[in-house]
Amino acid sequence: MHNSSNEQLLLLYTASSFIFDTPYDDLSGRLMPFAKLGLSTPLVQAITELGYKTPTPIQEQAIPAILSGNDLIATAQTGTGKTAAFVLPLLERFSNAGTLRGKRIRALILVPTRELAVQVEANVAQYAKHTHLTSMAMYGGVDTEAQKSA
Repeated sequence: MHNSSNEQLLLLYTASSFIFDTPYDDLSGRLMPFAKLGLSTPLVQAITELGYKTPTPIQEQAIPAILSGNDLIATAQTGTGKTAAFVLPLLERFSNAGTLRGKRIRALILVPTRELAVQVEANVAQYAKHTHLTSMAMYGGVDTEAQKSA
């Protein structure tokens, strides 16, 4: 499915073979509060403190899909909240998981630039501030000792 609009939202749930492709503006009238998406109180508190009121369309579609354990490929216009769309459900799942076979749970988020790595890590830290979860950005061109210890 293709849309002629520049503001496009595409979600592909690989586990359920669901494709969602619609202009961003077409969904703005049916948004719900973050708490109704299945996010815990610490995460809702953090995003409320950041000024988030309701999820964007990509967040509304992606968060429940990821929380359900589905794989997801999504695209959306810059500034529509893609980072929160995948980070919030990851944090939710990790905050409830504890340890896996005695090891701390880890996630690796790959991004193409150092600047984006720093930006994503800052978002992760803000969203996780009321949880026990920690994060760090790792990239080249700097002293590696601090990154190794983190």
